[in-house]
Amino acid sequence: RNLYLSPDERARAPAIYRALSAGKGLIEAGGCRSGDEVRSKVREVLGEEAGLTVQYASVLHRSTMLELADLSGEREVLLAVAVVLGPPRLIDNVIARLPPPA
Repeated sequence: RNLYLSPDERARAPAIYRALSAGKGLIEAGGCRSGDEVRSKVREVLGEEAGLTVQYASVLHRSTMLELADLSGEREVLLAVAVVLGPPRLIDNVIARLPPPA
């Protein structure tokens, strides 16, 4: 996919991983059980990089792939994004593991 990106676009593409990592960090730190809050954080980080058009930022149940609003009771969730950067559409995802309840 990076073959279709210009050098400038290649320099911007790491924002996708930074955004997913920020969402993952929010979850794994243990203070966040809200899918909306995580989605918001991912979109915020992506919004800091000019030239990215976010198609979706999702927090999904790992087995059913259904969007999650409440992360309570989940052990792992999938964070997924699709972003248009130049001509290509880039997609990426990470798994976040929620800490056990206290």
